[in-house]
Amino acid sequence: MTSVFEKIVMNNITFNDQVKLSMESLVFTPAQAKPKFVENPNTDGVLLVEEPQFTQSYFDLVVRVLPVEKNIDVGLAVVGEVLDALTTCARTEGGSQALWTPAASIQPYEAYAILGELLELPITPNGDLAGWFLASPVLKIKLTCRPFLFQEEKLVLSVAESTESFQTAYIKNVGGDVPAEGRIVFKDKATQKRRSVEWGQDTVSSEGGNPALQLKATSMTTTGYLGSLTTRSGSLSTEVLKAALVNKPQVICSSGKLAHIGSYKLKLRIEASSQGARVRAVYRTGEGPRTPLPWIDVPQPGSWCELNLRQMFVEQAVKGEQVTEILFEGESEEALTIYVDTLELMPTKRHGVARAYIPFSQSPVDVLAGLDNFEQESGTNLAELTATIGGKWSEAGSAKGNFTLDKTNNYIQRKAVEDKEGEGRVGILGTTEYTDIVISSWQYVEKGSSGGFVQYGVVGRYVKVASVGGLYFYINTALTERDKWYVATGGAFGNIIASGNLPYEVNGRWIHLLAIIQSAGNYQFWMDGILLRRGYSSLLLPGGELEKGKIGLYDQHPSSEARTRLYKEFSAWVPEVSPVCNSGKALEIRTDAVEKEDPSGKYRSPVPHYRGADFYLDPAGSTARINRVVVKGRRLDIEEEPDLNLSDKQSIEIFARERFLAPR
Repeated sequence: MTSVFEKIVMNNITFNDQVKLSMESLVFTPAQAKPKFVENPNTDGVLLVEEPQFTQSYFDLVVRVLPVEKNIDVGLAVVGEVLDALTTCARTEGGSQALWTPAASIQPYEAYAILGELLELPITPNGDLAGWFLASPVLKIKLTCRPFLFQEEKLVLSVAESTESFQTAYIKNVGGDVPAEGRIVFKDKATQKRRSVEWGQDTVSSEGGNPALQLKATSMTTTGYLGSLTTRSGSLSTEVLKAALVNKPQVICSSGKLAHIGSYKLKLRIEASSQGARVRAVYRTGEGPRTPLPWIDVPQPGSWCELNLRQMFVEQAVKGEQVTEILFEGESEEALTIYVDTLELMPTKRHGVARAYIPFSQSPVDVLAGLDNFEQESGTNLAELTATIGGKWSEAGSAKGNFTLDKTNNYIQRKAVEDKEGEGRVGILGTTEYTDIVISSWQYVEKGSSGGFVQYGVVGRYVKVASVGGLYFYINTALTERDKWYVATGGAFGNIIASGNLPYEVNGRWIHLLAIIQSAGNYQFWMDGILLRRGYSSLLLPGGELEKGKIGLYDQHPSSEARTRLYKEFSAWVPEVSPVCNSGKALEIRTDAVEKEDPSGKYRSPVPHYRGADFYLDPAGSTARINRVVVKGRRLDIEEEPDLNLSDKQSIEIFARERFLAPR
C-alpha cells in the first residue's frame, strides 16, 4: 500500500487525497538516456558522440475510488472526473502539470503529462483488485510525461549592473541532474535602444583565476611582427596596435600564450584607414599543427568595428602546461593602416545573438517619405513638378541643363553635356530633412561611342551645393574603362569616401539603385539587389556636417558627346527598425523563446532576429561546476555597423529552473 502522504495533483484531481481516491501503488520510470555511439572496427569499444538526449518518463498508478455510499454510480462519477483529467493532458500544449510530492518530502516536483491513459478498470468480486462490486472501482492509470522533473524557478543572479564592454557573471550551485532551464533578463540602463545583444556560456571550476576573455592590445605580443603600440581615439585600450598592410599576408601580432580550454568565437575590435583590408586568425595548441580560420574583410573603414574571425576550439592538454597561441594575419589590396584594439573570446558552449537590422527586401508600408512615378500631365522641367508624396521638386548644381519630363514614357531625362568635372545636377524632393532614410530609383544606363563618362545616382542628406553638401551614391559608366560605383560627399572626385568595380557591365538597360542611411552614421549602397558597399562616416552622426538632409537624384556628364540619361520610379521611406531591446526596457533570453518588452513595458514580442542556442545552465554536480555567462549589448547591429558606445550601462538578472531525472 502506498503511503497516504504520496500525492500527485493534476488537472484538479488529487490522486491519494483519501477522500475520493486512494493510491494503492505508484511506479515512476525515469527518462532513459538515448546515447549516440560511433563504432570503429579497428578500436576497442565504442565512442559516445555527444551528451545524450532522453526518452519520456512514466507514472504507473493503481488508484481506488473510495466508497462514500454503497452505490456504484457514485464511484463511476469519480471515474468520469479522473477520465476528464487524463484526456486533458493531450489537449494541453506542453502537457498538464502533475505536481508530485514524494512521501514525507517537503519538496514537490513538477512533471508534465503529455498523455494520460486509463489502462484497466478491473471488475472482480475478490482479490487485491476487488472493488467494482463494493462500489469502489480500481483504476490502472499511466501518465506519459516529458523527460524530467522540475522544481520552481529560482533567482541565481540578482540584478547586476555594468558599464563594461561585455559583462561576465558566475553562477554557482545549480542543482539537478541535467542542464537547468535558464532565463537571462537583460535591461538597458543607458536610455538607449539596443540593436544587438549577444551572450555566451561555459563552465569553469572556480570563479577566480580563469584566463581572461578580453585581451587588450598592450597584452599582445608584437616582437618580430608588424604591429607597434600607439594611441587612437575611440579605443577601449589606452594603447592600440598599429600596422601597415600590403598585398601580401603578414602577421600583425600574437595573442601570446593562452591557457583557454573549450570553444570560443574570436572577436577582434579593429579599424582600417581605408577599404580593402582583410584579416584572419591562425591558432595552435602547444607545438601542434596551425589551424587557419577564414579570411574576413574589414568593413566600415574609418570606424572601429568588431570582426568575427570565427570559432576556435581548444582541447585540454593531457599533460603539462596548457598553451595556445593565436596569430593575427592581415593583407590589403593597396597599402593602408590598420589598428587593433582588443580581442574578445566569446564562449560558445552555448551562444546566441539577437539582432535588429534593415533587410534589403524591406518594403515601405505606411511611412513613405517620397514617391514619384512621373505621371504628371503638366510641367516640363523637374522643378515644375509636384511628387505624389514628398512635395515639390527643385534643382541645384550644374547650370548646363535641367531634368525634363517625358510625359509619354513617364520618366525624367537630362540631356545636358559638358558639366564641370565634379559638378553634377541635383534633383531635390521637398523640403524635409531626414536622418534615417531609404532612397530608391531606376536609371537607364547607356554608354556612348567616343569616350567620356556619365554618373547616374541618388542622393541623401543633401544640404547644399558644396564639397560637403550631401551623401551621393552613383555609378560611373565610361566607354574605355570598367564601370565603377562611388559613395561621395558632394559628388565631387575630391570627396569620394568609397569606390569599387561594378559586379558586371551595365549598358543599354534599366538598373535599380537603392541607398540606406541611418542616424548612427552607417550606410548601405545596393544595385539590382547586390550590396555594393556597407560603410560608415562620422559626417552622418548628430553634430556632423551631414547629420540630416534632403533626398533626390544625381546626374553628371562632363563629356561633349550627346547622351540622354533617364530616371524613373523614385521612392523613399523611413526604415522602421525594431530594436531587440527598447530604451530602459528588458530583453529576456530563455530556453523556449527570446522576447522583448515594448516601450510601455506592458507587452512582450519576439525579437526581429535571433540565432543560436537555447539558454541552459549546467548543474554543479559532484565537481561543483560554475556557470560562466557573458552578455554584451550594443546600440548598433555590430555585425554590419560600427562598434561604438562601449560604456553604455546595462544590467543582467539570471534565473534557473532545475531539472531532475528522479527525486533527490
